[in-house]
Parts: sequence; C-alpha cells; structure tokens
Amino acid sequence: MRSGQDLTFSADDTQLTPAQAAKILGMSRGHLYKLLDSGIIPSTHVGRDRRLKLSEVGEYAKSRQRDQALLAERFAHADRDRQRLLRSLLDS
Repeated sequence: MRSGQDLTFSADDTQLTPAQAAKILGMSRGHLYKLLDSGIIPSTHVGRDRRLKLSEVGEYAKSRQRDQALLAERFAHADRDRQRLLRSLLDS
C-alpha cells in the first residue's frame, strides 16, 4: 500500500482478483503471486483463477504497515545507539 493512504476494509467476504489485490497493495502481480504461493496471503481457486478476500488483503496491508513502522523505529534507535557509541569512544 502506498505511503500516506488510509484504507478502510469491511468485514464482508468480497472476493478480489490478484490484479485488484495487487493494485490495492501497491505491488506487482508477480510479487503478490509469490506471497500467495508461500501462504502469506490466503487465496482460493475458482477453476484456474485465484480469488482473495478483501478482509484478508486488508489484514496483510495493516500487518505490513506495522512491520514497516517497527523497522523504521529500529533503524532510528540503531542510529542513535551508534552515535552514542562513537561519542563514548571519542571521549575515552
């Protein structure tokens, strides 16, 4: 999902095609298929085609946002800790 976009997902079981889900998530269909094949995002088969529940696509998007926020926080703390270490080494 692109930065700065808020999405609201309903609790219904609206079915999406992989192309629709990839567009919502802001990723290529190829990358989405890798996530589907690995089971990270559940899908069902309708004949030869795959379908995804809107609610599950929304849960993945929320999870990805949380993970990105945690990673950004870790990087911020790592930079701060590195600066403290350098200062302590220089002061020694």
